[in-house]
Amino acid sequence: MTDDKALKDRKINFIPNYSPIDPQKKLQAIKKTIGCAIGSVALWGLADTIKCTLSTLYSVFRANLRETSDKKAPITILLITIYPDLARVWYHLAAKYLERQHIDKIIIIDSCGKLKPEQFPLARVVPFCNFAPAQKIDYFLRYEIDTPYVWLCDDDLFFISIQALETAYTRIAGSEKVAVACLNPRGWFLDINGEKHQAMGVYSILFSRDIFIREKLYFTTGHINDPAIGRISGFYDTGDFANEILIRLGYKVDIVKSSDDFVCALVGTTNALLVALRNRELPSSLREEIVQNPQLASYHIVGLFCDWKVAQLYTQIFSKKPEWLPQISENEIREIALELPDDFRNKTNDLFIRYENSFRILSEKAEQ
Repeated sequence: MTDDKALKDRKINFIPNYSPIDPQKKLQAIKKTIGCAIGSVALWGLADTIKCTLSTLYSVFRANLRETSDKKAPITILLITIYPDLARVWYHLAAKYLERQHIDKIIIIDSCGKLKPEQFPLARVVPFCNFAPAQKIDYFLRYEIDTPYVWLCDDDLFFISIQALETAYTRIAGSEKVAVACLNPRGWFLDINGEKHQAMGVYSILFSRDIFIREKLYFTTGHINDPAIGRISGFYDTGDFANEILIRLGYKVDIVKSSDDFVCALVGTTNALLVALRNRELPSSLREEIVQNPQLASYHIVGLFCDWKVAQLYTQIFSKKPEWLPQISENEIREIALELPDDFRNKTNDLFIRYENSFRILSEKAEQ
């Protein structure tokens, strides 16, 4: 996805998982859209899938007709979601704690077709097919956004301080060589020229759209012939490859060390939602997963626990029950976690404590 000479010198063979959605190749873009839509009907229903499909095709066909204006604030906030209840909680906190001085617009990519725009009055809600997250990011930063900077947010990472945006913007706007200001990095590192660099991830980053386009960088995932790369051996997760290229090209990825003061996370909420929607017998499915892949089972169990925290926040903020709840109670989730092997069980219980604390913080911040 880049012609960077440094990678060629290292003889690294990077195999991206996808090709970008290119409005210049209309037939290919249409085929990708239809293919994605067919896979979405079972989850989201025919009507909402059609809504996303038509909106995606409309965007593709008008991609080269947009006019840009120089009179705008420098930042677009970009959120991708398939979880309407979670998106409403995220938006409530964003509206409360995002300083709008530097924000041109908030764009919410609705990839389930179920968001109600009137519930997000300060945002532009765009139904868009549920391509891979990186494909959606790559498309929107090129064809739906024209500000110099983009703040990419996960929907289960919440703003809790009015200083969050100002802090990140000061870091990135103060130097032409700072390409990214990151408020919630990954838990692993990239080894570049013998130095460890914490991976930026895509959970909460303010990045230079201009640099990404100029350097022909994409957020694509993909495989590489280097087993030392990534949380999964030999695999770049979303944004990791671009992260490495930026550093090799001499740009800085600025990890904001005090970010816990600015953002607060739950985890695994969307993946757990998908697991629940795809498995009618969720308890037995989780127990089977514990036997086959306890690490993945632990991740899904913690995600379902966090889904209940989302539901509690939603009820607190909007004084009504959310539209979706996991099929099993929080107590059942805790009981199933006891069936994990010892190491995974202990880690999972620690995460329950961690995200219970996150919930308390978010509950307080939602009321302030």
